[in-house]
Amino acid sequence: IETVNEDVISLLADKMDLSYAAASKLLYGGGLKIYTTMNSSVQKTLEEYFSDSANFPVAIADGLDFSMVVCDSASGDLLGIVGSVGEKFGNRLLNLATSPHTPGSALKPLALYAPLINERRITWASVFDDVPLEFLGADNTEYPKNYPAIYDGLLPVKDALRLSKNTVAMRLYNMLGAERIYSLLKRDFELDGLVRSRIGDNGSRITDLAPAPLALGQLSYGVSLRRLTEAYTVFPRGGDFSVGRSFVSVYDSSGGLILENKPSVKHIFSRECSAVMNKLLSEVTESGTASSITLKRTVDVAGKTGTSGDDKDRLFIGYTPYLTAGIWCGYRTADRGIGRIAPTHLKVWDEVMKKLHSELLSGIPDHDIQGFSVEGLTRCEYCRDSGELFSPICSKDPRSSRLDFGYFIKGTEPKVLCTRHVLCNYDEAAEGVANHYCPNEFIKEIALIKVDSRRFPKEITVTDAEYVYRRVDEDIPIPEDYTLPYFYYAIPEGEYVGRGRKKKQFNSGCYIHGE
Repeated sequence: IETVNEDVISLLADKMDLSYAAASKLLYGGGLKIYTTMNSSVQKTLEEYFSDSANFPVAIADGLDFSMVVCDSASGDLLGIVGSVGEKFGNRLLNLATSPHTPGSALKPLALYAPLINERRITWASVFDDVPLEFLGADNTEYPKNYPAIYDGLLPVKDALRLSKNTVAMRLYNMLGAERIYSLLKRDFELDGLVRSRIGDNGSRITDLAPAPLALGQLSYGVSLRRLTEAYTVFPRGGDFSVGRSFVSVYDSSGGLILENKPSVKHIFSRECSAVMNKLLSEVTESGTASSITLKRTVDVAGKTGTSGDDKDRLFIGYTPYLTAGIWCGYRTADRGIGRIAPTHLKVWDEVMKKLHSELLSGIPDHDIQGFSVEGLTRCEYCRDSGELFSPICSKDPRSSRLDFGYFIKGTEPKVLCTRHVLCNYDEAAEGVANHYCPNEFIKEIALIKVDSRRFPKEITVTDAEYVYRRVDEDIPIPEDYTLPYFYYAIPEGEYVGRGRKKKQFNSGCYIHGE
């Protein structure tokens, strides 16, 4: 009711040229009749679940709180909203569903991935190198860092989004530019809280036109869970978006229509782009950062997690073809990180949405339950290390299969064979890259990956570094150390190229066979 009241007052003031006080007086004392978009069953389910403290961690007694928003995936309209855990003891209290929070990685699909897929500048299979872009300060601190702090090397877009890689997000930010991203979020999605330029209380300039806010979602003031959830309806709606309505119309005490709240629909992304995003974000719930979601066993589920850099905010915006829901978790006073809690916000989201869909899908045969459409898309194979067509050479990679399948807007499918993999001889007896002295009976042909762009000021761990190939001259000695790559002595002094996680590097050289 309070959310509807605030929306009505705001629109009354705007449409009837009233002050906020006058519009508020008309609402509360004018005998108005308001028709809302609320789904009473959705609202009741939310209120019943959130009123029972047993559904939440014991830390709620110490100030930990949750809020949740549910929208119609077809229209974007607000169906239900709850601003806090526990019984409501007063009116116009802090509503954690409409107050700003740091969205973290939950901003990435809207700000980065979807715009570039829509412009056909990246695809499901586009490969980026998950390594730091910069090394800052005297101690060469890596930037940006991933959470968890793992660098995996070459990753297709599917895995970069699924694993929420900050390094790839920063590369996408550089492709789009701050102004383009800011305009999309502020003008097209009308996200509240974004700041172009403002002077803070301490006199410093505050702006969201920067990498940390727009690439990593660390906004200066944040965005409300409600607005972020409404924005995500752009994907199940086939690229269409309108700011979510909480009410449809308002009539005066005489029954005359004084306010009609018609949606203003914008076509932001193509239907094909939205279809790709639906499948990409489904990977997040299948095997990514939201893999614990069990609703996916009943109906298609897609979504994205988000965490603030200081762990004071955790969010998940998820959707099915029927409902789009967002959940936030954090301390009301925002004075500490969340740490380890059980159940998590993902479990709460899952339990609430399972209750809602149990009623929605009751009596519908399994074959009639809606899924995410792939109409207009092509499904084809690709090499995970190059994003190009899988070749016979790719099959010789010593890791598990590098073959994968993805969804592509027609015309953007991979067209050339992989050029990333390079054949080389491997000495199975020495378990190292062969030299010309290795006996033929020990040699096996394998494929390693060519990555020439890695040059770091210090050694860092990169998962795929031990499978990297580099061409070296015959006079370059092979290190007599299985912890080093065979090309170690070809690397310029003071330069580093990354090391795999295991002590023994797969691409170490054979040093037992020589002259």
